[in-house]
Amino acid sequence: MTKVNTKDVDKYFRQATDWDIDQIQRTKASERRAWIVAGVFGLVALLSTGANYMLFPLKQIEYRIVRVDEGAGIVDVQRTTLSSTKTTEKEATDRYWLRLYVRQREGWLFDSYDETYRTVGLLSSAEGQKAWQAFWSASNPTAPVNKYGNAARVKVKIRSVSFIGKNLASIRFTKILEQKNAKPTESYWIATVPYRYVNAPLSDADREINPLGFQVTEGYRVDQETDVIRPVETNE
Repeated sequence: MTKVNTKDVDKYFRQATDWDIDQIQRTKASERRAWIVAGVFGLVALLSTGANYMLFPLKQIEYRIVRVDEGAGIVDVQRTTLSSTKTTEKEATDRYWLRLYVRQREGWLFDSYDETYRTVGLLSSAEGQKAWQAFWSASNPTAPVNKYGNAARVKVKIRSVSFIGKNLASIRFTKILEQKNAKPTESYWIATVPYRYVNAPLSDADREINPLGFQVTEGYRVDQETDVIRPVETNE
């Protein structure tokens, strides 16, 4: 039987103890790293949830309906939004003035000649007023007063208002022409309208028409959407 040396036994147990201590330290370090990683991922998840919660009011479900008018050849894209958000006050205000401007500028009623001329002028910038004056002048053969006189009326029906840039709108509308001894007809148009708001000095009477200083600037243009002109359908 081999005799075991006491020093060797002590050395063996010291090494075994050191190995156990080292393994325990490694395990604790690994646990600390795991908790740190878990904490970081938990914080990220918490921040993501918070961000999603803050953005929730801005989220919306949007779908589009494409309507094709076979008679006129017009493709009308209608956008409907399912959202808890409402139209902003500025957007609603812009839409109001844009609709009013196009209706006044593109429509015609002989009895409202002076009122229409003044309203469009007050809603136009200085450059826009020059173009409006030249168009409305009786010396212009295509001016409404020469083209229609008191024998016809032009109604404007706004179909859509789209914002295509900062202070720039695209307005699709229908002109309904009513003439004596003739059936009403309608045609289809698109107006491109640049606009702004200014604090221009106005009289109290002018403020009653344009209280916010809305102005359509230079660059207003109207294009015919289709060459089709068709009778207005009436329920008789």
